Amino acid sequence: MIFNCLDVSSLQSQFNSQFPAAHYLDADHLDALEPLLKSHALLAPDEVVTGTEKPGEGNMNFVLRVITDRQTLILKQSRPWVEKYPQIAAPNERLHAEATYYRATATEPRLRAMSPALLAVDSIHLVMITEDLGAGSDYTSIYSKGTELPLTEIKSLFGYLARLHQSTHDADPFQFPLNRELKQLNHEHIFNYPFRAGFDLDAIQPGLQALAAPIQANDSLRNRLSKLGEVYLDSGPVLIHGARSVGRGYLEE
Repeated sequence: MIFNCLDVSSLQSQFNSQFPAAHYLDADHLDALEPLLKSHALLAPDEVVTGTEKPGEGNMNFVLRVITDRQTLILKQSRPWVEKYPQIAAPNERLHAEATYYRATATEPRLRAMSPALLAVDSIHLVMITEDLGAGSDYTSIYSKGTELPLTEIKSLFGYLARLHQSTHDADPFQFPLNRELKQLNHEHIFNYPFRAGFDLDAIQPGLQALAAPIQANDSLRNRLSKLGEVYLDSGPVLIHGARSVGRGYLEE
C-alpha cells in the first residue's frame, strides 16, 4: 500500500479512520498524553505534562519526548507508514517486535545498562513507552571527513555487540516474532531497491548515478544478492534486523 497524500492532516485522518480507538500522538496536543500515561501508572496523580520535544531524527516511528514536572519519558507510535517517508506503508505491529527485544535485553545486566527500560506497550494506541536515556548521538557525524571515534567508544560498542550476540544466541530465539511484513519491506530496500536501474541517484548526490551504473548492470552481483535476500526472508533461529532468519553466514558458489 502507498499513501499518495503526504499532507499531515490527511495522514492523521487516515490513521483515525483505520484506528478509531487510538490517539494520534502530536507534539502540540498535550491533553491526550496525561490520560495515556496515567492509564499505565507512569504519572503520579498530581503530576502534569508540561511540554514535549523531538528527541532526535526518527525513521520508522513517530518519536516524542514527553516532559512532566518530575520526569521525562519517550513515546513511540507505530503508524501504518514509515514516519520519515510516509508514502511508504509499513506494518504497525512492528513495535511489538521492538518491545520483545527490550524485554530480552533487560535480562542481561550489561545490555540493560545500555538500553532503555521498557515501561509499557499500548496495543490500542499503537504506542510503546520507554525510559528516557537523555540527549545522545546517532553517530552520523563519523561520516564527516577527518572524524574519528575515540578508541574507548569503539571498544565499548564492540563489547556491547559481542554481549548482544552471545545473549541472543543463548536465548530462545523463537520468543521473537516473525515480523514478516516488516521483513519484506526491509528486504526490498536492502537487496532490491538500491540496485535497481531507473532510480535517479544524482538527485541524492551528483555523480552517484555514474558510479552506480556498473553495479546495477552486474548480473552476477544481482544473482548473488537475490540468493542472499532469500536467506534473509527465510525463517530461522537467528535475529537479524528485527526478525528471525536462517542466518547462514555464506552463499554457495
